[in-house]
Amino acid sequence: MSANISLMEEDSADLLGHKMYHQLKPQRQKLRSLWHELYGTDPVIETTRQDAVMKHVTDLFTKMIEEEEENKEETIERVESLLKEQATLERELHIEIKANVNDKAPLCEIEANLHSALESYRCIKTERLAILQNYVTKEKQICKRLGTTPQIIDYIGVPSEDELLNFQKHLTDLEQKVAEREQIFVEKKHEILDLYSRLEAKATLSFELAVTRENEKTFKLTDNNLEKLEELLVSLRSQEDRAKAEAEELVSKLSLIWERLHESNEYREQCLITHSGYGKSAINGLKQELKRCEELKRKHIQHFIQEVRREIESWWYRLHYAENQKNMFEAYFSQDFSEELLELHELEVSKLRQYYEKNCALYQLIDERNKLWDKMNELNDKSKNTDRLFKNRGGQLLKEEKERKQIARDLPKIEKELKKLLCEYETANGSPFLFDGVSFLELMEDQWKENSACKEAQKIARKVANSTIAPSPLVDRKRKVNTPATSQSNISKRPRNEATPSKTPNRVKIRRMQNTPSTTKIPSVPLTRSQRGYKFAPPTKPAQTHSFSFRSPSTNTSSSSLASYSVFQEHLDVKEKTHIMPCRSSTSTRAALKENTQVVEIPLKSTPIRTPMKHTMIKTPRSASSKIPTPNRFTGPRLTTMRGKLPIII
Repeated sequence: MSANISLMEEDSADLLGHKMYHQLKPQRQKLRSLWHELYGTDPVIETTRQDAVMKHVTDLFTKMIEEEEENKEETIERVESLLKEQATLERELHIEIKANVNDKAPLCEIEANLHSALESYRCIKTERLAILQNYVTKEKQICKRLGTTPQIIDYIGVPSEDELLNFQKHLTDLEQKVAEREQIFVEKKHEILDLYSRLEAKATLSFELAVTRENEKTFKLTDNNLEKLEELLVSLRSQEDRAKAEAEELVSKLSLIWERLHESNEYREQCLITHSGYGKSAINGLKQELKRCEELKRKHIQHFIQEVRREIESWWYRLHYAENQKNMFEAYFSQDFSEELLELHELEVSKLRQYYEKNCALYQLIDERNKLWDKMNELNDKSKNTDRLFKNRGGQLLKEEKERKQIARDLPKIEKELKKLLCEYETANGSPFLFDGVSFLELMEDQWKENSACKEAQKIARKVANSTIAPSPLVDRKRKVNTPATSQSNISKRPRNEATPSKTPNRVKIRRMQNTPSTTKIPSVPLTRSQRGYKFAPPTKPAQTHSFSFRSPSTNTSSSSLASYSVFQEHLDVKEKTHIMPCRSSTSTRAALKENTQVVEIPLKSTPIRTPMKHTMIKTPRSASSKIPTPNRFTGPRLTTMRGKLPIII
């Protein structure tokens, strides 16, 4: 094959020589003609000229060969450069470049193939470098606004796709951070401008001016600037709080002093409208008004002290102060009206107000507890009145029962919470919580003990009454001459001043009470459900010694019983020995009863007094039904437990 190539090369060379011989023939003939014209036909000269032509052609070929040699070298260098570029691109782009290159192919073909193969990869490299440059530029701008250092690029040359994606994510985070800080800046700037407006203040420092004048796109969102921005906002908020507190304090002082000066409501409202808000102008206006009122106060110092004393009295009443607690404030009794005395009174008002605010929860629970306690006692008192059994309209008894259950649920809870707060108060202050001069814890315990003792006494009294008073059969008798009518009579057993009910319950036949020996001692017997209908009739003659008159059901003493006052007096003696006291509803209601009621004392006669009896149907508890021999059994009327003279409350 090499021989064929050699033959082909020789043929190519002969062909070139043949082409040159034929193509240069006219030029050779022209030269020979010119030589003859110039030099004649001298063969020596012609030979010389031919040698010159050959030398010139040889030099030309030599020069052309040199040029081709140089061209070959350059081509080889370009191919080598392309090969190096291929290797570099493969390394930088992290890919393998496949070029259709044959080692035995001509250099120009190799060069062309390499060029075509590397062109697309050059574009990829250029594009990635452009993206990288764009990212770097954008990063510098963002970092400049944020006051941070740009990210250090830890790769050389062309970044990979993953590296560009990471860089893009980094830029996205920076842009998100910028957006968040811009939003923070906008919000805080808006609040700062609003605070400046409400406070009627202006920015003075360079940073404050930059905040108020620049927008979110030009303001440098550095960490330092954001810290200063937050400090400025906190400072303005503090100024606002102080201004609000000052304005509220001024309004509070003005309201108090206006009240003591008896200023009209129209003037007060107009002044508050004129100086509304807490800006500088509003606060200055309120200060001027307070200054005017202070001057008036100094002119009417005595009137002001008296007004403050009335306020102190209202606080004493609200806090349930006892006399010894009130007397501790000695300035209250001073008649030396001066500014110092007024200041002492105002300090006392402030002290009482703070004490109430500190223990407000205690007082609220006490009020709730006292209301429930009074309601419980009210329901207990109602349960002793048998008339309600015949006037049960609208489900009143059911309502009362629901109220009892509600009180039974709520009262223990409130007292438990109240005891907890009272113990905490005693621990914190080292002294018990006083309510009308008495420890409220002890007061609650005493009330419950008294309530239990009262119930126990009533229980014992009922047992004693049931065991000592024997039942008597009902006897139907005709009314004799000069004897009061029986229950069959149309004469009303109701006191004259009592309203007649719409319906009168069925009357039972009147029975006499057995004579009770004067030596028998009977404890106080509370009214049972069957006895609460009995009422005392008014005195027959006001001029005489007050006594309770009644209508005797019959003159036959064998079928009735009489309750003498001597028995009642002996019963009081028993009560004194056993120390059984009547129940009290609550401290507050008892005190009010002592102050607002008038008591008329009625001398008691030593002779037996017959008690009127209002007869109703007997409702006996199930537990005692088996002990009663007859369904019409009744017991004697309840005797009161008052000591000494019997009072009548009018």
